[in-house]
Amino acid sequence: ASSFYLPLSRIARALDLVRRGEQVPRGTIQAEFEYLPYDELRRLGLDMDIESKMRETFPESQGMLSVSTAQRGGPADGSLQSGDIVIAINGKPVIEFVSLEETLDSSIGQTVHISVWRGNKAYDMHIRVQDMCEITPNRFIEIGGGVVNEVSYQVARGYGIQTGGVYVASSGHVLGSASAWRGSVIVSVNNIATPNLDAFASALSQLSEGSRVPIRLFSLDKPYRQKVVIMNVTTHWHALRMATRDECTGYWIYRDLDPPALRIGAIEPQTASVPQLPATLAPAHRVWPSLVYLDFHIPYLVDGMKNTQFAGPGFIVDKEKGYIACDRDTVPTGVGDVYITIAGSIVLAGRVEFLHPVYNFAIVQYDPQLIGSTPVENIRFHPDYYEGSRRLAQGDDVYLVGVSADQSPVVRRTEVSSRSMVSTRECVPPRFRCTNIEGVKLHDQPSCQGGVLCDDQGRVMALWVGVSSQDSNNKDVSTMSGLDVAILRPTVESLRNNQGPPNIRSLDAVFWTMRLAPARTLGLSPERISQIEEHSSDNPRLFYVMGLSTSESPAAKLLTTGDIILEKNGKLVRDVNDIGVIQDDECVELVVLRDGKEVTLR
Repeated sequence: ASSFYLPLSRIARALDLVRRGEQVPRGTIQAEFEYLPYDELRRLGLDMDIESKMRETFPESQGMLSVSTAQRGGPADGSLQSGDIVIAINGKPVIEFVSLEETLDSSIGQTVHISVWRGNKAYDMHIRVQDMCEITPNRFIEIGGGVVNEVSYQVARGYGIQTGGVYVASSGHVLGSASAWRGSVIVSVNNIATPNLDAFASALSQLSEGSRVPIRLFSLDKPYRQKVVIMNVTTHWHALRMATRDECTGYWIYRDLDPPALRIGAIEPQTASVPQLPATLAPAHRVWPSLVYLDFHIPYLVDGMKNTQFAGPGFIVDKEKGYIACDRDTVPTGVGDVYITIAGSIVLAGRVEFLHPVYNFAIVQYDPQLIGSTPVENIRFHPDYYEGSRRLAQGDDVYLVGVSADQSPVVRRTEVSSRSMVSTRECVPPRFRCTNIEGVKLHDQPSCQGGVLCDDQGRVMALWVGVSSQDSNNKDVSTMSGLDVAILRPTVESLRNNQGPPNIRSLDAVFWTMRLAPARTLGLSPERISQIEEHSSDNPRLFYVMGLSTSESPAAKLLTTGDIILEKNGKLVRDVNDIGVIQDDECVELVVLRDGKEVTLR
């Protein structure tokens, strides 16, 4: 640590003005000065005659002021240079900071005459003094949960850029959709230059709500590298307003800004062609007309969310009504804006129609009239797998048709390596987790964001989706798993028939598998074991209550952790789908093994 002894005269002056309720004037020419001893100044070319006069005028001084830097774009830029030695200001010799500050503070808005020695020659400069308050932000705009203000002198000085411009102090929802993170400086919005906040507010007022516009920006640490990104204009989640600081009271006074205009009249439909994939990527050419890409942006961190942006593939299940299915790793909650890229070139705003509370899928809807005659197709489900009479098992040959991060196709012929329960941990903070369902893993899994598992004719047998969870350190992780398409059927058919989402009920429990050996130890009778082995052609197993999702529901009040579910409505429970989700029954009768005894629950 270092100690500095600062002169108190300027501090006392400022305190006196504050006590009288007056504003403290602070003048600047946006240049930095440093005090150098005479031997250093001689190396910069100081003339001996000037040194002698200064020593005679200021006998106690051992040096003079020299220009360290002149801020780019500031009043001194182009006039003063690094190494200039200050001789006089307004004809009065100056060798220390207090005199310099006094002159600048008393000359705001005026032009000062600065005499400097540069190399071996004297120069006279006329520089206008700027008010420091003009380059110290006293206004900011709140847009989409983010905050922007003009670039301050302190920030500009630290990064060697000009003052002014629109600085992103906090990205929020709207600016975050364009990856305009904190530390960015916005140069233009929708090709309209934004040198200051007023120009930025004016540019926003000329936009349309729900549109997507380009913005040009650069990062403070790389001001030489500008980039153009796309911003989603959605101001319905947050206020759009400007705050101005009252210099007398210190309060921030807010006023609403003109919001982007709502679109009036019908939106012009857009038509695009679906990319034709080469034969080497078969059977992707049969699936690709059904695949779309989704971007989901969350305005608030609700429902246990830690991130605000999600992306992944979806597939069209009803092109007439515009229904799309995707995983809940792409659309994790109902609060947010969803944008759908169709045929690689049409981007539409959609809405979240349905979130399955147990299984890992969501339904999103778009307006099919907005894509004109774009040749999209419904995904073709394999009828046996869609109805649930068949499902993928270990050793089955499949084709994975997926979507990479750059939205290009990923195709791999492989086989199912295993089928097991999908495992997820309880998250902190709590959020949706996929439970009570089986998934498949693949040999030689390629890297992709998701897709489908199909046969050589492009008929889909399973969804290849991301499953979100957390590790033991409560860090978010996502794994890929293949889920049976049969889980979609009740929801898709109900929506297709204009019946709305189906009624979904649950036992509010998390189930897991148990082999017969430990079940026998827990008291399962030999007769029941024989019955289970008789009805299970392979891999006989039971399902037990691993945990309860809530303690308040009627089912949770009857079930107990460790209960082994044997029957539902008089039928042996052979599949987790029998108890994971209850589609139609308002009441079920269960037979469970508890403490070595079979108990009937209703």
